[in-house]
Amino acid sequence: MNLSLYAALGEAGFHEANNFVYTGIFSRIGMKSMNLQISVITPSLNRAKYIENAIQSILRQSYFPVEHIVVDGGSTDGTLDILARYPHISVISEPDQGMYEALNKGLKLARGEIIGFLNADDLYADKVFQHVAKYFYHENVDAVSGKAQVFEEEKDGTSKSIFELSPPHPDKLVETAITGSTIFNAWFYRKSIIHQVGGFDTQYQISGDADLILRLALMGMNYLTLDSVHYLYRQHEDSLTFQLNSDKLLKTFKDHVLFMKKYISSTEIPGDVKAFFKVLHANTCSALSSQYQSEGRALQSLLWRFRASFDISLPIFKYLAF
Repeated sequence: MNLSLYAALGEAGFHEANNFVYTGIFSRIGMKSMNLQISVITPSLNRAKYIENAIQSILRQSYFPVEHIVVDGGSTDGTLDILARYPHISVISEPDQGMYEALNKGLKLARGEIIGFLNADDLYADKVFQHVAKYFYHENVDAVSGKAQVFEEEKDGTSKSIFELSPPHPDKLVETAITGSTIFNAWFYRKSIIHQVGGFDTQYQISGDADLILRLALMGMNYLTLDSVHYLYRQHEDSLTFQLNSDKLLKTFKDHVLFMKKYISSTEIPGDVKAFFKVLHANTCSALSSQYQSEGRALQSLLWRFRASFDISLPIFKYLAF
């Protein structure tokens, strides 16, 4: 990120700014809103248990106008019946090739200048739209990121916060996109910059969001980090985000191989950036080894421990099938 952006914004880069007037009141008196429109895209497949909570977290926002697009992969558990109770939602329900194709479909429909991505089992923090939208009136701001909380529901229906995640520092965005977690859903993006890099790469099963942010970082995206919670990740046994097992880790590794092959042979990627992929490769292999060990699968554990020692910078790496 160009740090002069922070200097140009001054305190508004980190705190509430007083020189932005919230105009949501116009929606209540029948006048056209002067606010920038926010489009939220939700991919969904058999999330009847949680999706209404996600919808309600948008309806609670004190902001107008908001567009909610749900791209459903053909749910059979009652998800579509719940969506039918909310006629303001734009729903696409048809088979797709995975989450990232679904998100691309949503991007094609989105009319808002600001884009957010809400998982069907997660929530937005209250008043987050009002909080972040004002920063997009600065033309140099491509995205705004904030904190995320991970929570789980107790048996009595109450929620318990487990831990909090902070957005990556601007100087560390490339490294974090490759080796860590960018808490992708706690971001809001200017739609034009997502289209500029071509949207999501649909070859991935799990890592398409990291790939998107890496491409945005490499093109020099200007973004702000706010010291406020934007997003609430729900931890549960079917969570694609936090529940780990050997099958999910294997999918993650296959994604990471695609990720690494895509960039490791590129002549446009600096050498110091490529070095992060070596860390990613070793970390993913080691995680798989440990997971197999915990499942009592010693041979598989040994195999992945050995793979962690491969030098992925060698030209032969891009021809290997793992």
